[in-house]
Amino acid sequence: MLTVRINANRSSRSPPFSLLLRACVCLLVLLGPLAHSPVEGQYLRSPCPDVFSYRLDPGTNQVFGYVELQGLRIGQLVKLNIDLSIGIAVPQNNVGSITLVKSREQTFRDIYSNQPAQYRVNFPFNNVIPSVLAISVNGQTICTGQKATGQIVTTINLEHTLFTQMQPLANGNGNVNINNIQFQQPQNTAPPAPVYRPVSTSVPQPVITQRPQAIQTQRPVQPIQRPTVDYSSTDVEESNIGCGQPAQVFNRLSINGIRSPKGQFPWAAPVFDTGVPSKPKYICGSTIITPQHLVTAAHCMYDSLGVPRVANDVTTVPGMYNIDNFFDADLQERSVTKIMIHDDYYFEESGLADSDIAVVKVDQPIFYNNLIRPICLWTESDNLEQIVGVKGFVSGWGVTENGDAKYPSYVTATVVDRRSCSRNLEKLIAGSARLFCADGHGSVPCTGDSGSGLVIKRGQKYYLRGIVSVGQFDANTLTCARNKYVVYTDIAPFRYWLSKVVKS
Repeated sequence: MLTVRINANRSSRSPPFSLLLRACVCLLVLLGPLAHSPVEGQYLRSPCPDVFSYRLDPGTNQVFGYVELQGLRIGQLVKLNIDLSIGIAVPQNNVGSITLVKSREQTFRDIYSNQPAQYRVNFPFNNVIPSVLAISVNGQTICTGQKATGQIVTTINLEHTLFTQMQPLANGNGNVNINNIQFQQPQNTAPPAPVYRPVSTSVPQPVITQRPQAIQTQRPVQPIQRPTVDYSSTDVEESNIGCGQPAQVFNRLSINGIRSPKGQFPWAAPVFDTGVPSKPKYICGSTIITPQHLVTAAHCMYDSLGVPRVANDVTTVPGMYNIDNFFDADLQERSVTKIMIHDDYYFEESGLADSDIAVVKVDQPIFYNNLIRPICLWTESDNLEQIVGVKGFVSGWGVTENGDAKYPSYVTATVVDRRSCSRNLEKLIAGSARLFCADGHGSVPCTGDSGSGLVIKRGQKYYLRGIVSVGQFDANTLTCARNKYVVYTDIAPFRYWLSKVVKS
């Protein structure tokens, strides 16, 4: 997991900015002859060389940070935080990153063999090298350094989370074969207040995470009177259909938590596993963002054992209303050709993953009409405080009081601040986490609603701001906890990533 926090402040005692630039140029000149790593020296010095060192990539001639963590254990959750200080303004879309030097599997094998885990720290600029303020592992500080100087000083916090649970397989004589180490779900790591990921109840839930086999939602599902309308696209020009616009006859969203009329949420599309021997199995919800791309939750692209789904076995059906009826003339069944999960997401991580987002690409373009339309991506500020107290709408095919739902129903959810979220969930939500909580006021998304979008109305259009990620379970009532908030992936900080994967 990679989270970023940027703090910038001005120093009245700093030298003029022109002097800083000249110092940077001198630094680059001095770095020129250093063709081998490491590049520690008079002008680049680590406060903790046993942990962090500056290296030079001979292929790109770019300086990067190299971290070695000793003494890690299998079964340990490793959260590495690095605070960097740099004497220049840093744009939020270019803050650097932390990656593993070796593959994840090889890193696990190194840890198993009592070897250090190796990380690479990529800096935001090639010509201005940041200093190390602090390095911590699982909240324990192992290195401290000095703050940079300058007219503008920016602090960057980079975070990387690695779960090191593996299961070594014994060979015939009872000895462990290091070459056959397999990944395993974490044992005995369930939090005191159990959480579940709202996925289809037909998928068995891992016992180790105390996620229920069958969970009910508190949404009423009584049918409502629906007008007789011609849903065909003959009266609608596709080129005139904009994002976030339901068909005019359905442009008023109710707040009563009832069944969604057909066409009320034209951007919502169910996702199925078609690699099963029987009929397609409903997995999650998704949201149309382009004629060939839909966004959903990353954990929906794994089965209950953490095995990634194969694109050929995944199908999405825009325009579908009854998920048991594949003969409806209005639906457009599309096979998935590519699954793009955010690089920071790992299925083995704890329930509150701040990068629970994925994009699926379909084999044929989706044709827009009164029943099938894209959602608008968020265009306002990423600042969560600006939408605290705002109501959003979530529609999905999740479990209801009567069992598995055939038709979509919807709820309203009010965005809450991080402090209220932490208090309600009894978990500390970091200020840099790319997620938020919303209060359903007694009606909450539940099992099967994962991946569904939370949309907010702005003017005459609806914009996607969240993706259903994690709900809470009430052990006393064996239902979805109505007094607990639901956690959503905040889509606003992922706009650059979404643009990149869609273009690719």
